[in-house]
Amino acid sequence: MRKKEQQKGREEGRERRMYIAFFSVLGIIAVFCVWRLYIIYFVQYGASAASYREVREAALEEEGLRAAALLRTDPPDTPEELDVKGAVAAGGGSRPPSVDFSVLLEMDQNVVGWLSVPAIDVEYPVMQYKDDAAYKEEHGEEYYLNRTIGGEPLYAGSIFMDSQSLASLEDPSTVIFGHNIKNGMMFGRLKELKEQEAVDADPRFWIVRRDGIAFRYRIFSVHETEPASETYTLFRHNGKKFLKWAENEAKRSIIKEEVDLTSSSKIVVLSTCTDDSAHRLVVLGVLEETVRP
Repeated sequence: MRKKEQQKGREEGRERRMYIAFFSVLGIIAVFCVWRLYIIYFVQYGASAASYREVREAALEEEGLRAAALLRTDPPDTPEELDVKGAVAAGGGSRPPSVDFSVLLEMDQNVVGWLSVPAIDVEYPVMQYKDDAAYKEEHGEEYYLNRTIGGEPLYAGSIFMDSQSLASLEDPSTVIFGHNIKNGMMFGRLKELKEQEAVDADPRFWIVRRDGIAFRYRIFSVHETEPASETYTLFRHNGKKFLKWAENEAKRSIIKEEVDLTSSSKIVVLSTCTDDSAHRLVVLGVLEETVRP
């Protein structure tokens, strides 16, 4: 009898040790996951936000005045701030941002432009790594996917143009990518354009080329699509196939915006990920104005 009790006790002891080991491993995994989330959401996102805030303030010549005008809540506003507030209230995207590209090019020679989406306060340099195909084949991702301007490795990455697109924006279709960052950075606020009211408030966005020429686009389609869908087709020539593609993209839109699409239109696709890895959110704009410095 005593031997049976001793054997039972040993078996129970082994079970307890197994449970302790099992839950210890779970605890270690949980701590590691929390640590990873902390690194990503607080350290990495914080560093990215600070980095791009400095870029924005350095590159946008009117950013200081604009920020003061929009953030001030107590009167009196200065006459200059009132002018900026009035411009924003009337539609802040009515004129292109004034960008100091000399500052940006000192940071990184791969800057090809500046993207401004006033409706959701998106203001970022646009990067392009011309050897992206080779880099992706070797590393499994695009160069600027997880690198900031200057090439610093950070999870938020950069807004970057497809390496096969012409940086001159002369292609019929151009694709620009950015992360859907939870704190709203990069293309984290692109989802707000799924609401008709947001697009109605200001359906325009700007891309300023590094030579100072600014291109104003009008949003005409917002929808979700698959990562390898026809939405990402890069056309080299305008024509009937391109027009059919553009009209199909317009039909897929969840917002309504009347624009004139022709076989000679030029379209930019802004693309970001969604919570569903099988789908991407895209915002398409058609060129409606070119402004030379």
